[in-house]
Amino acid sequence: MSSEHSFWHARYQQQAGWTLNTRRYIFGQIGISLDDRLIEVGSGSGAVLESLARDGYAHLCGIDLDLAALLDAKIAHPNICADGMSLPFSNASFSHSMCHFFLLWVSDPLIALQEMARVTKPGGWVLALAEPDYGGRISCPDALERLADLQTRALAHQGADIHMGRRLISLFTEIGLEDIFVGIIPAQCGGNAQPNAFLQDRDILNRDLAGLIDQEEFEALVCQAEKGSSENESMWFVPIFYAFGQVPRDKTG
Repeated sequence: MSSEHSFWHARYQQQAGWTLNTRRYIFGQIGISLDDRLIEVGSGSGAVLESLARDGYAHLCGIDLDLAALLDAKIAHPNICADGMSLPFSNASFSHSMCHFFLLWVSDPLIALQEMARVTKPGGWVLALAEPDYGGRISCPDALERLADLQTRALAHQGADIHMGRRLISLFTEIGLEDIFVGIIPAQCGGNAQPNAFLQDRDILNRDLAGLIDQEEFEALVCQAEKGSSENESMWFVPIFYAFGQVPRDKTG
């Protein structure tokens, strides 16, 4: 695995860790069993699927457009290089479908969710396990607020829908799912509300802000933020939403 791929896999593992407890809770609540056939759309290098495999789920499939990332996946399950907007499976091929930090990056999340619902059996569940809403972020003191504002602008420039979290309920409703539930991952589980949480994102920030801020200013802002952190006066929080809904049992087509 190249250093670049290693960096991103570590990041995906970190994100999978943020959502682990919520993911286990959701699976328990809606009755996803270890024998169910699960597909993750936008699986990347397989961090979430690795976690599910450790929990005993054996029938897993990953889909992503990034072939190099798929080749880095470490567990023995099908990894298919394909577009989430047009999944290469027949209707009702899987017990349940899911995605994780995915919808904010796709050009048409409605089509992506429609495809996930199409390949899910009637009575199965479609799950968006983690979608951030940068419009609801809280950052202080001023140094962190400046970094947060720049990062949000950078993500929007990269093509991210910075308000995806709040859109989940309308998207799930529009594709005709039933028993929809939307929530926010608790801050203590999300890994991004502690006083020094921004330090976990320092390397990501440095990458996101390239071209928007010079390195000297970046380091000065981080230094100020670290001072606030040491005095328990900083906050770095992005609400991360999740949603799940059931494919109607009388679904046809």
